[in-house]
Amino acid sequence: ASKAGVQTTTEAAGEALQSGSGKFVNKFEDKAELLFNRVDDLIGKDAMVVAPSTADALEEIAKYAAAHPEIASQLNLGKFVKLYDQFRGSGSGLSGVDTAIPYGVLKDLRSTFGKSIGKINGPLADMDQGRVKMIYGKLSEDMKLAAESSGPDALKAFEQANGFYARGREIIDGTIARFTNAKTSQEAYTNLQRMLVEGNVRQSTAAILNIRKALPKEDFDTFRSTLISNLGKATANAQDAAGEVFSPNTFLTNYNKLNKSSRKVVFGELDAELAKLAKVAEQAKDASANVNRSRTGVAVSTAGLVGLAATGGMKAAVTAAVLNYGTAVGMTSKPFLKALNAAAKKDMGPLQRLAGGDGVIAAEAKTILRAI
Repeated sequence: ASKAGVQTTTEAAGEALQSGSGKFVNKFEDKAELLFNRVDDLIGKDAMVVAPSTADALEEIAKYAAAHPEIASQLNLGKFVKLYDQFRGSGSGLSGVDTAIPYGVLKDLRSTFGKSIGKINGPLADMDQGRVKMIYGKLSEDMKLAAESSGPDALKAFEQANGFYARGREIIDGTIARFTNAKTSQEAYTNLQRMLVEGNVRQSTAAILNIRKALPKEDFDTFRSTLISNLGKATANAQDAAGEVFSPNTFLTNYNKLNKSSRKVVFGELDAELAKLAKVAEQAKDASANVNRSRTGVAVSTAGLVGLAATGGMKAAVTAAVLNYGTAVGMTSKPFLKALNAAAKKDMGPLQRLAGGDGVIAAEAKTILRAI
């Protein structure tokens, strides 16, 4: 866990996910604004453009503002309602191609609808999402039409800005929203952990890759470290007062529940060795049923270990020793895990070399050797 990042509580890890998500959204919106400002320069904010779908958008906002006057006031929707009233009063009927508005207003309208797609708290969050997306699409078509009318440079700039915005919104709405829309930091943490265990493997892996790329490294690493710690947290009846007892058996059980491709994204270089150890544990699960997990005394007698070795082979004996005496430090040490896998194949050399050193890993290796 300490190698993966800064271990903390699930609530604090959830806060890191939410904080990192907020940073991504802010950075994305700043970049999108710069790209669309380039389009503004080429078309002109005050240039009058034909926008057939603008009428539908203005009418939807006017209806929403009438139904939610306090929210409309807070979100400054009055400017759109006023524009709607002007069109309606001019006798245009808001019927389509003859309705021209400044390009800057068209861009502002699309932004208002865009910020409400997939959100529980956007400017038009209470409006039917299908309607919001449909109008947003039409306003996008109007903006493209305006860019085409302004020449190839304006069209190219619009397509670049619109493509960037579409890709970013897909990441935000498809994955980042799991954290930005979470009501609590605990919920944010749980949402990502659930993605690792449940759902379509391909979709989950793609989403987790997007999250890892989108979030600042330190925020994602905080989640990784906390996840590793919690996957191995002993059950209540085997815990100490501080709730910090690590159970290799619990860790391996939970580890095997995770999607294989998704856990590679999260665990990185440690995944290959952990996968090997998990396989050994699976092969020896019947033998390990004899292990006393209370950690209050010698779990398996000499005769018991001999019996395990006879019935389950050296793999079973190594597994029994690890399940009873292994700690969190060893479980996150790649050299230690390699030495265990070698011992399971009757090669004690790597484990003995580690035991001959100093520090926590050396002590861990000596303990396992004694147990074996």
